[in-house]
Amino acid sequence: MFNRIWKKFTVTLLIAAFIPIGYFGYRDMQDVKSAVSDRMLRDIFLNTVTKSKDIERTFLNAHTDINYLRSNLVIELYLDLSRQRTGASSYWKRLMEKEFGLFLSAKNGYSRIGLMDEYGDDVVVVFKNKGKIIALKESEKRNWLTSSYYVRAATLDRYGVAATPMRSSVEPDLDLGEITLIRYATKVFDSDGKARGVIYLDLNGSEILDALSRTPYKKSHPAALITNKGNYIYDPFFISQSGVPPKPLSLNIANEFSDVVAAQILAGKPGMISDDPDNLFAFSPIYPQVGSRKFFFVVFDRYSTDHFVPILNGIKKKYLMAGIIALLFSVAAAAAVSHALTRKLGQLR
Repeated sequence: MFNRIWKKFTVTLLIAAFIPIGYFGYRDMQDVKSAVSDRMLRDIFLNTVTKSKDIERTFLNAHTDINYLRSNLVIELYLDLSRQRTGASSYWKRLMEKEFGLFLSAKNGYSRIGLMDEYGDDVVVVFKNKGKIIALKESEKRNWLTSSYYVRAATLDRYGVAATPMRSSVEPDLDLGEITLIRYATKVFDSDGKARGVIYLDLNGSEILDALSRTPYKKSHPAALITNKGNYIYDPFFISQSGVPPKPLSLNIANEFSDVVAAQILAGKPGMISDDPDNLFAFSPIYPQVGSRKFFFVVFDRYSTDHFVPILNGIKKKYLMAGIIALLFSVAAAAAVSHALTRKLGQLR
């Protein structure tokens, strides 16, 4: 009789104890997971927006700088003299080379400046090479009449600035600071206001890399940069993998994430993704050309849901201990009650 009563009491007490433990344990895990998810989404979104604004400022500065170069009096005087076919224009060429060289020396974010005439021929080209400022030799100059950046600049409105991407992707082992990412180009005018050519300015990735990798506040960390086609320009999440044969590099987010995730990141709007089973995502687009939305970059950050595991395991451990205590208590209480009941029943007999 004792065993029968004890078993029934034990089952009853266990049910009474484990139902609330299971319910509150599940609720706690869901609430904590939701709270951590919301907090991390907020942090990574703030991270992407902050970095995208820094890069956007770099693009706006490039527009300002190329307009500054276009308004240089030396360029206008050269364009006026070049119509006269006099030898004096060579002097102004040398002066332009000096002006462009001084500009590149003062601005680390640019790697090349070039001036082309109305026929697309190089007039003056100055560039950086291993820390030195070099002017292109006459024998190395070419014609760029059909190049995309010349055509785009020539067909824009009078003072329009065209931004042409120079790289479709960048491999992880390359130094972004040494790579030309965007060529800004705009028309130049003589003193009569007639368009006489195109000037261009090459923006390298040094300031962009600084913005992406800088961590100015506690919760910020490096973020990735991709093109509107999903190709990586900068990937701080890349982990080198060895093997024979070596695995191909994943240079596009479509090779890493689902089509739904990739489509949302490349939609051209800022946003967050919280329903992916593996990662949380936040992203913010940047447009390098003022007034044009044909081409853009996207700053995006991700947070692996694997980071939730230690937190959830801590909650599981807490409720597991509660379950063990409830089990021991139920067994002991059932035994005590059963013993008391069977003793009284024995005395009645």
